[in-house]
Amino acid sequence: MLIYKPDLPRIKLELGVLYFRLGAYASAKRYLDDVKNYDPPKEVTEKVAVFRSN
Repeated sequence: MLIYKPDLPRIKLELGVLYFRLGAYASAKRYLDDVKNYDPPKEVTEKVAVFRSN
């Protein structure tokens, strides 16, 4: 999906969560950090904050 529309903050959040749960923390951080570049909705920002604090 990101190939066709790279400005989807929810997709980046979900990929970040997936990588986090797999233990690939560097990849998770990259996606979670990138969310803020796309004017995410409030609920997405809140979920990112939960995973960034771990």
